[in-house]
Amino acid sequence: MTLRNRVRWIATVGVLILVGAAVLALGSFLRAQASGDEIIDKLEPAATSASTLLLSTADMERGVSSYVTTGRAGSLAPYAEGSTVSEDAISELQSLLESTDSALEQQVQSVDDARDAWINTVANPTIALVRGNDQAGAEKLLNSDKSNRTFEILRARATALNTLIDARLSAQFNEFGAVANQLWKVLLGSWLVLLVAAVGVIVALHRWVLRPLELLRDQINRVAGDEGYGGDRDVEIIPTGPPELSEVGADAEAMRRRLVHEIETVDRQRESLENEGPVVTAIRAELTRDSVVFAPGLTIYGDLEPSESELAGDWWDAVALPDGRTALLITDISGHGPDAGIAGLRLKLAVTGMLEAGSDATTAFERGVRLFEETPGRFATAAAVLINPTTYEVEWVNAGHLPPMIISPDGSYRELEMTGPLMSTLGGAWQSKTTQVDPRDIVVLWTDGVTESRDAAGEELEESGLRSLIAEARASGDVAPKQIVGKVLAASRSRAINWGNDDRTLIISAFGGQPN
Repeated sequence: MTLRNRVRWIATVGVLILVGAAVLALGSFLRAQASGDEIIDKLEPAATSASTLLLSTADMERGVSSYVTTGRAGSLAPYAEGSTVSEDAISELQSLLESTDSALEQQVQSVDDARDAWINTVANPTIALVRGNDQAGAEKLLNSDKSNRTFEILRARATALNTLIDARLSAQFNEFGAVANQLWKVLLGSWLVLLVAAVGVIVALHRWVLRPLELLRDQINRVAGDEGYGGDRDVEIIPTGPPELSEVGADAEAMRRRLVHEIETVDRQRESLENEGPVVTAIRAELTRDSVVFAPGLTIYGDLEPSESELAGDWWDAVALPDGRTALLITDISGHGPDAGIAGLRLKLAVTGMLEAGSDATTAFERGVRLFEETPGRFATAAAVLINPTTYEVEWVNAGHLPPMIISPDGSYRELEMTGPLMSTLGGAWQSKTTQVDPRDIVVLWTDGVTESRDAAGEELEESGLRSLIAEARASGDVAPKQIVGKVLAASRSRAINWGNDDRTLIISAFGGQPN
């Protein structure tokens, strides 16, 4: 068997393995997809509708009982609403479960029949008696054994429907898990088979190829500069010998060209690194904003001191919103270097642009987190604090960031806790919260470069130390945000031995026209 035929045989086996693995994986994937579609499109909505149906039947019974007791027409509102909701839920269930499971379809019909029976034999007659001023007759009918049995049948059938759908949903989840597990086993088995095949190929190539390659050694040495040759990577390797060895020579020539290309690429990258300094400066300038912020009814001052060693993507900003509020934004991007800076800049443009266009903070964060889909290893913490200078209401959204603080003149404080996960490729959902503040309160935001700074004893400043420095600044008569920020950062810098290791950001906002 020639070398070419052996290679063809190995390739054929490899293709057959790949095709078999692909067929098995595709079959498992299609089964998992079908199972998942049934869960998402039918069973989960059906479970929700069944729960709604059960709750609405209780509302119907409560409404009729309340009407009999009070005689007021308004008391029938739960009954009317429950009747509509239950009817809609039954229609939704019939639509979802059509041609899916005969037992579930029959159970839905039995619930519908029980509902109609209770409405026609209990609810409507009872309501009619009350409207005819026959209170005693209405109470007697509603509390009769027949009425109770009719409603118990309705409730029992609705409960049974819930149980059946939950059981079916659980079974479908189990099936989905089993198919997913099978798919994982197929993929793992395929990789193991491919790994064994790869090892076999390596052994075969060593025996069938490496020894004949001695004939090409001179040309390779001429390129590499071994055994007395000067070495010239631009010398072309010309394949010689039988077809099999010619193919090897062609591969060697392809390798030489690839190495030449990689060397040229490295040279270009080295030149790019030499030109990187201006790029870093430009990114840092875009991430930095003026410390003084002019906002109606507010005095805002912030300072970002960049790391002395590497570029980071940390930034802060103050955005004037269309409704008259001002949004304070602070972000801490993971990692350092130009990539982190670019990620921070893209996030800043996305979030501030959404806010300026009138979007709420949660929508802006949801838009910003999409950027992390392109960089799975990147994540960020962020917080947005929206301040109304007229009503003194503060709204905030916190994506895993250090909780901003509202500090009163007496030193008491409140933390604006996290309202959702940090920003990453996993995405997330955030909610906003609001609180009312006193006009004399200040709002403080910062990054961990401030509170994680350490003194000579290795003690971090922490949030408690930051509050103490702010209290000292205010007690000494420095009440304007600019003076407080300057004094706190100066005191933090004087005690820290690692001050330049990370970006440090501190922002303070106060109400009114206090001078900066």
